[in-house]
Amino acid sequence: MKRNNVKIQYKCIRTPDNKQLKDFKENQIYRGRSFNDLFEVSTEWASHKPTFLLEKKDFEKYFELLTPIEAGV
Repeated sequence: MKRNNVKIQYKCIRTPDNKQLKDFKENQIYRGRSFNDLFEVSTEWASHKPTFLLEKKDFEKYFELLTPIEAGV
C-alpha cells in the first residue's frame, strides 16, 4: 500500500464554503501533511483542533501548496 507521508505548508486562497473548513482564513498560511494523494489540513497543526482529509481536487479549490511534496519526509 502506498503511503508517502509528507509535511506540507499551504496557503488559503479562497474562503471555503464547506462548513467543516469555515475557520480557514484567506491569505493565511497553514501546516499539514499529505499522504496517499490526500491532504490532511487543520487550522492549528499539532493541536487538539480537528484535522480534515481532502482529496487533491478539493484541496486545490481552497488552498495553494507552498512547499514541494517530497517522499519520506
